[in-house]
Amino acid sequence: MSFVGAGGKSSLMLALAKEEASEKSVIITTTTRIVPVENYISDKDKALEELRKRRIITLADPAEHGKLQYPGDDYFNRAIAAADLVLIEADGSKQLPLKFPATHEPVIHSSTQKIIIVMGLSALGRPFSDVCQRHQLAGEVIGIPKGEPVSMNTIEQLLIEGYLKPLSTLNLPLHVALNQADKITAVDVDEA
Repeated sequence: MSFVGAGGKSSLMLALAKEEASEKSVIITTTTRIVPVENYISDKDKALEELRKRRIITLADPAEHGKLQYPGDDYFNRAIAAADLVLIEADGSKQLPLKFPATHEPVIHSSTQKIIIVMGLSALGRPFSDVCQRHQLAGEVIGIPKGEPVSMNTIEQLLIEGYLKPLSTLNLPLHVALNQADKITAVDVDEA
């Protein structure tokens, strides 16, 4: 299962991992870069062994600035074989609640059977350029002005043009998760 978009992919992955760990072994990994989320062990062989005991591990290679990156094809394939559930962060977003992907994004692994598209509602009412990664590209493609306050229509346009249309060619189930509802107020919703 691959997670793309912005606004809480890692948090959503971790919540799902914890929910599933009572019955399944879960590996959290990435095809891009992530911050360590749960039970990261730098020795990947040991990490795979620990999966039986811990039920959730993060499998990745170290990267710059304390982040983690794709563990390589061999370990990725071993993870798929070892775990009941593999959760893949397949899209970076620079910790912003919204994103419009470039043509080389997201990085969907061939093992993916389902894609979860995440968008952060904490962007509502805020200037588009402050809360969206690649806001210039989104402005060019779908005409969203730089300083325009984000509305539900803005989020809908980003979802459709940035993710739903391009990812539909993969013929995989696509699910949308509107995240961060706990970070918005009634004023944000009224203005959206």
